[in-house]
Amino acid sequence: MIVVVEERNLSQEMRLNIISILGSEALFCNPNEIASYPAAEVVFADIYFEALSFCLVRGIVIKFFYRDRILSRDDIEYIGLMQEGLLKANNYADLKKLNIMKIFLEVSSRHLFLSSFPSHIQLEHTTYCNARCIMCDHYISHNREAKHLKLATALRLKPILPYVSLIVMHGNGEPFLNPDILEILELYKKYGVRITTNTNLSHINGDICSELNQMCDSLQISCDGCDKETYEGIRQGLSFEIFCNNLESISALSGIRKTSLEVVLMQQNIRKARDFVKFASYHGIKTIKFHDLGINKIIGNEKYSLRSCPDIANKYISLAREEGARLGVSVESFEYDTNGSLSDESCLYSVFPDCQISDEMYRKYDWYTNVIAINEMSGDDLACCKNNYYGICEYPFAKSYMDLNGNVSVCCPSSRKVVGHVSSAEDFAALWNSETMIKIRDEFYSGMMPSFCQNCFMISENSLSWLNHRGDLK
Repeated sequence: MIVVVEERNLSQEMRLNIISILGSEALFCNPNEIASYPAAEVVFADIYFEALSFCLVRGIVIKFFYRDRILSRDDIEYIGLMQEGLLKANNYADLKKLNIMKIFLEVSSRHLFLSSFPSHIQLEHTTYCNARCIMCDHYISHNREAKHLKLATALRLKPILPYVSLIVMHGNGEPFLNPDILEILELYKKYGVRITTNTNLSHINGDICSELNQMCDSLQISCDGCDKETYEGIRQGLSFEIFCNNLESISALSGIRKTSLEVVLMQQNIRKARDFVKFASYHGIKTIKFHDLGINKIIGNEKYSLRSCPDIANKYISLAREEGARLGVSVESFEYDTNGSLSDESCLYSVFPDCQISDEMYRKYDWYTNVIAINEMSGDDLACCKNNYYGICEYPFAKSYMDLNGNVSVCCPSSRKVVGHVSSAEDFAALWNSETMIKIRDEFYSGMMPSFCQNCFMISENSLSWLNHRGDLK
């Protein structure tokens, strides 16, 4: 059986055209219905990532309907010729669409050398931050040795920007602090690249809002307090009043496809979990994500962690979910295994550290910077390991990470392991098909995994769309 995936009803003429090309009966369905059909072959009328990922992981033959033609694995060279014409015509929208089609066709054909380019690049725009959040490296480092991405470095990606669909702008800082941010955004806009980023909303102005309204796919807004005392106690150096004013400006923009509130939960704010949901709803935000506190032993923030009172954390997170269901806000969160433990809620840590403590730590740990130490990818990093998952990681095939110095890594979690350096406009294409990248792809294709992928948080959270726990594949 051949299934044709379409989100909107195709015209009768187009359906008949597809059927005549296929030369057989075809069943038409929506992307979210694909799992219901045991198809050996699926034709996609457009790009539907979740349905495409479903087929790729399960080895279902993928084809695409594009401009009155069915494109298959045998048409990769033909797609390249079409892309040349689209590039000359500056038709970046179709160029990007064909690039994504080529990615799926090449990966499903087990190509090691890819003529497609990553559709998604995370590019660090700054390591500066104007906040000293009590759980963050910046609490100690105070921007010691921080840098901004230079426009000249971003321009080194110019040859592949016509193919790139999305740039993730955050790294180890607040991206909108970059003094060249408007010029960099104009570069992306010129090639039709969409953006997404995390931001604390402290450095938003009318010009930035205008750019976001035109080209922002999603905006993840960091907010660890929904009242002045909690917000400024945790996100030291920032103003709750400025945050709320800028949030109102962002909420008024109709062009941003999705906004979410990102909250790090700790003992000081866990009781307000339900209030965060109300705060999000009030500002028209339909998604809130609760994150567990990361422990930094130098800061000494273990006492803020909810791991010592998991039952209390689960209780308030459950109340937040109930509030989300009532208000129509999606609540995404972690959940602890309590093992039947009962904690004394009166013992919750509720004090915020004095701002002077941050200054004292900065002076005491004069070696501490927010610069991530990097190393070249080694043979040990590439050693094959057992893979307890079905499928492959999408990063070596469709995504990439580059820091503000031009160092390229496979992904953000492995950003300390560098594949190479982009110092000219020709470098990225060469790195994309370097010996290292080909070896990584080969290991995943063979059902193994390079050792540097072990303990990856994206794998443990099951957040990679092309990789599933063996027991989860259905």
